[in-house]
Amino acid sequence: MIAERAIRGFTVGRRNWLFSGSFAAAERSAVVLSIIETCKLCRVNAEAYMADVAERI
Repeated sequence: MIAERAIRGFTVGRRNWLFSGSFAAAERSAVVLSIIETCKLCRVNAEAYMADVAERI
């Protein structure tokens, strides 16, 4: 049940991501979504984390 809830957002959006434009765009989306989901699991503010990473780059 927990695993099903964890992938629900991904499963719901799958149809939209099918038309990402290119394989590279789909890969980038997967990386960003993985980071966001990891933040959620670690109870880290994903928006603040991504802003901090972008600033450091």
